[in-house]
Amino acid sequence: MTITWIKCAKQMPPVDETEIVIRRVNSPWTNGTEVYQTPADQIWMEVSEENIQDWEWSPLTAEAIEYLEEQA
Repeated sequence: MTITWIKCAKQMPPVDETEIVIRRVNSPWTNGTEVYQTPADQIWMEVSEENIQDWEWSPLTAEAIEYLEEQA
């Protein structure tokens, strides 16, 4: 399983309702990684200018769904 993660600081996801997987590396809340499935236009609820360098995203693919299931 290979997921290509794109750093939000380098390229934000599209501003539409496309479903994506987003993760925060080194989350202060979980002492690890936070992972969410969300519409791309809703990431502003999590990603801010202060923490944008901590976030990565990937299109919702079969591999990404498998990754989400492993994280549950």
